[in-house]
Amino acid sequence: MIKTPIIVVAGLIFFFYCGIELTTGHWSASFLVNAKNINPDQAAALVGLFYGGLAIGRFTSGLVSTKLSSFKLVFIGEAILLIACVLFALPLSGIIYSGIALFLVGFGCGPIFPNMAAITPTYYGEKYSQSIMGIQMSLAYTSSITLSPLFGIIGEKISFKIFPYYILGFSIILISLSFVILTLYKTRKQLF
Repeated sequence: MIKTPIIVVAGLIFFFYCGIELTTGHWSASFLVNAKNINPDQAAALVGLFYGGLAIGRFTSGLVSTKLSSFKLVFIGEAILLIACVLFALPLSGIIYSGIALFLVGFGCGPIFPNMAAITPTYYGEKYSQSIMGIQMSLAYTSSITLSPLFGIIGEKISFKIFPYYILGFSIILISLSFVILTLYKTRKQLF
């Protein structure tokens, strides 16, 4: 079952999404301190805006889920995430700018995970959805022990200044994978 391309792509979406979320949560304060010269206490407080944006994004996603499909919510979240990553990469400094960028990264991330998880039983069927969710979750957890620590090593060895480009690169991969999976989903309504 794991050799089925759509399952691999769906798992990779969870892998890269969680990499973005966890890397942002773990390393954005270090980026703000080392690259934007923001006071460590203020940087730590700004990370709270990321988590606030994440919570509000998930809540908002739930409110509009009766009006928009899960795929639309995923793509809206990814579009906001992409814009936020580009905004974060701009050579602008200041607490307000950094806070807005972090909030938008969180807000964009908000709808992605729950809606990708909600899609699973619909497109794979009840019989396979638990096994496929297990694969997706294992790749999500694998991301937490690989992509975020990898950035820590890169940040220490090279520079924390590359943080926005790191999450921007993974955002582009995430969006690309979402387009691939949407194309694969359209070939068959239910995959098994």
